[in-house]
Amino acid sequence: MHGFESLAERNLLLALDFVGSLTEVLSQPFKLKFATADGSSEDHTPDFRCSCPTRLC
Repeated sequence: MHGFESLAERNLLLALDFVGSLTEVLSQPFKLKFATADGSSEDHTPDFRCSCPTRLC
């Protein structure tokens, strides 16, 4: 079971329940770090990572 912070996240998780080829959903799976145009550093944590055996989920 995954938690959600917004109705949009809840709706996404509900819709993913009906994707037959989906094998895994991970919440906040990793943190992305990147440099901005002004040289400062930023990070972003995706809400979910969805996996399926093919690229056509």
